[in-house]
Amino acid sequence: MINRNIREPKQKRSIEKKNKIIRAGFELLCEKGYHNTNTAQIAKRAGVSTGIIYNYFIDKRDIFIAVWDYFATNMSNAIFSVLQTLPTDFDLEETITKIIDNIVLAHLSTPKAQEEFSAMSYQDSDIAEYIINYEENLIEMLTQVLASHGYHFTHPHEKLHIVYDMVENYCHEYLYHKHSCIDYTIMKAIVTKMIVDILK
Repeated sequence: MINRNIREPKQKRSIEKKNKIIRAGFELLCEKGYHNTNTAQIAKRAGVSTGIIYNYFIDKRDIFIAVWDYFATNMSNAIFSVLQTLPTDFDLEETITKIIDNIVLAHLSTPKAQEEFSAMSYQDSDIAEYIINYEENLIEMLTQVLASHGYHFTHPHEKLHIVYDMVENYCHEYLYHKHSCIDYTIMKAIVTKMIVDILK
């Protein structure tokens, strides 16, 4: 497992400094990729000395674990910002469409990040485990939210993992691949309908 035994900042100024480092790491990950970024570049972007970075992080890898947390929070917010405001009698198909649109927008603001995280997961088993844990926690939270709105269905974890993969694949297809033969409005409608059918 990943050892992140580094002191957590408690003062406001220190917390802000750590967050600047994370945001700088995130920006550079999107711009240059993991292997083309080093701690000196992150420090320069964050406006701190390289030595300061090691007050908060073990190494570059540790920074990008924190960057994954930042990225994953944005992705989760794209989903739960819709789910947390649902009325009791919400329309499932309309809700799924809104969630897909929100996830697409979140991906648009981070065009390279997910590709980099995916590549890193194949090279580093700890990072792969970290991402899997995030996905499992997200699925569990989705299961609970849907149950609280009366959606109780068999094999929820298996079905929601399929749904998660479908939405991610649609986003990647829509944002990165752009096949000229595909009408993405129709594709989104098909994905939405399939998800509704899975969750019934």
